Amino acid sequence: KKKQPNPRLLPIDVIYTLQMADCTCCIAAQAGIKYGIQSAHYRLCPYTHELSGRHEVTFVDNDYFNYDHAVHLEAVKRFTPRYATVRDIMTELQCEVAGIAYHPLSEILEWADELAEHAENVIVIPKYDCIDKIPQRFMLGYSVPTSHGGTPLSVDLFRGRRVHLLGGSWSDQLAYLAALGDDVVSLDNNYLLKQAGFASFVYPDGTTGSLGEDFGLEVNNPRYVALAISFGNIGAKLNMLYAEKGADDE
Repeated sequence: KKKQPNPRLLPIDVIYTLQMADCTCCIAAQAGIKYGIQSAHYRLCPYTHELSGRHEVTFVDNDYFNYDHAVHLEAVKRFTPRYATVRDIMTELQCEVAGIAYHPLSEILEWADELAEHAENVIVIPKYDCIDKIPQRFMLGYSVPTSHGGTPLSVDLFRGRRVHLLGGSWSDQLAYLAALGDDVVSLDNNYLLKQAGFASFVYPDGTTGSLGEDFGLEVNNPRYVALAISFGNIGAKLNMLYAEKGADDE
């Protein structure tokens, strides 16, 4: 908690995932944040393919509570994204507790191979210790714990593999970036949208600010203002990490 990542050697893709497009995805794209959707239910932004290529669909996620492989595969075929998830790998007991259908590891890996024909990177999300059975050709997904769920495994088990951080707050994602370093290739965030609904935003270091308390702003719809500040601050943090590395090299 609250730990800050070291300067990075490698670039990282930070993705804003949005189901029903509005102008917030355009603000994210202009701030250098990439655009993601969830295959089960989405409205594509009409500015996709605009903004000098900055607003392409980079990430296609799935609704693992109601995973429909045919629907998810069709979306991945349509967008040929840089990253796509597959259904989380869970035990029969975990699925029973969550109230969702169980699918064995072998079936999920078959689905991952199908997705890999259309996505540059397929993200496999283990929720129990089966990492040694997941081929190196796939990325690993670590679901940052929230009220929605999370990966109940030590982050140490993910070291040495290419990792995508799924969800969570920016402060928690920074802590996992600190733990995994350059093993983290990409991350997606939708929690910013929830915070913005309360006129809250994030600073580069992950702490939370308030439009009213920090700036004395009283606006009719604070969501857009708060999100714009969050996107800008996350971009600034990434630039800071690269700049710090450059200074170390000197």
